[in-house]
Amino acid sequence: MSTDTAVEWDETSELERARRAFRAELLDAGLLVDTSVAGLYGRSGLFEDILDGIDAVVRAEPQVGQHLEPALDPRITVCRGLARRVPRILDPPVGRGDRGRIRQPRGGGPPPTVEGGRAAGIGASWDFEDVRDHYVRTLFGEEASIVRWSDPERYLALGRAAVCEAFAATLSYWRRPDSGCDGALVLALRDLEPGAGWGVLDSDGRSKAPWFVMRRMSLPVAVLLAEDGLDGLRIDAVNDSDNTVVGELRVQVHTRTGARAFDVTELVTLAGHAARRWSLDTVLGRFTDATHVHRFGPRGYESVTVTLSSEGGVVAESVHLVGGPARALERTVGLTAVARQAAPGDWVVDVGTDGAAQYVHLELRGFEPADSWFHLPPGGARIVPVRRTGTADAVTGHVRALNSVAVAPVVQVCT
Repeated sequence: MSTDTAVEWDETSELERARRAFRAELLDAGLLVDTSVAGLYGRSGLFEDILDGIDAVVRAEPQVGQHLEPALDPRITVCRGLARRVPRILDPPVGRGDRGRIRQPRGGGPPPTVEGGRAAGIGASWDFEDVRDHYVRTLFGEEASIVRWSDPERYLALGRAAVCEAFAATLSYWRRPDSGCDGALVLALRDLEPGAGWGVLDSDGRSKAPWFVMRRMSLPVAVLLAEDGLDGLRIDAVNDSDNTVVGELRVQVHTRTGARAFDVTELVTLAGHAARRWSLDTVLGRFTDATHVHRFGPRGYESVTVTLSSEGGVVAESVHLVGGPARALERTVGLTAVARQAAPGDWVVDVGTDGAAQYVHLELRGFEPADSWFHLPPGGARIVPVRRTGTADAVTGHVRALNSVAVAPVVQVCT
């Protein structure tokens, strides 16, 4: 790689520290063999067996969503193996100049394209950007090729949201105790060059949209929500930590007008390395058809929010928007964004909304959010810690939602 395009590596970064810690674990377990030569390690027989097993699974089994199937359903996809991938072209986050943005042709020419590479199968007439656009059309009901011309920024947002949908549906199902899946393997953590690529981090190490979904789905304690056919909404609380969680499960259901139709709490004890499962109607104590699967009249509910809390506060939270990912694009959902210092040098952004907000994402200058690309119920709010990545003294930028034309500027308040 030439010196003018090489990315300077921060040896003290959080990612590098995690890499060193993992390498130490591999050495302690005997999977890697220290050769006393810096950067050169031997691989044990067990290590080779693991690699051979992963390679065999990836080559033998179909990959989720690669060949333009109908809407992604991980329940009908073989998921008992160790490795699966959801192949997509992942656009880098906003704030990289031309990277991850649409290049418009001048004076005619081919359609506008996303800066960066476009991966494709060997000998295939399609590439993975075509696959992503297929799922934009399938999930959101919008023709990507038209949106690409008329609203390039929305085209990118829809593409990122489609990948988030695939990550959320797949990882949440695979994490269920009854899924028959023992884990998932991410094909590429970080891009090797600027532009769109396979990694969930861009070449500078910044998080792309699906990274946030994967992070939430991979927390030691998580709440997973999914529509389960005629059984309505399924709620899974998973605790993969060593500690028992003692607290309460709170379920809030909002109507399409934004009113809170149900607000129910239930005491729960979730042992370490255990999981519990409920149906929404079981928790509410009555039949609701909240997911509108029975089609008894017009849909009456907009969202379901499930929060798992303990004495220390919120442990996990998940929001399910009823009606599927294809939602009307509204003039505004009433987004607000306020930046403040929670402690000297520690900034947070208070994000709020009047109406249901789909895939709320923060676009900040000089700061990176700890969470993004999440849903909010009507009247919902979330406190998002942010980390300084540049030389900015204050948090500036915008907060957007996929179903809102209006954008909320980040307003700074003095505390």
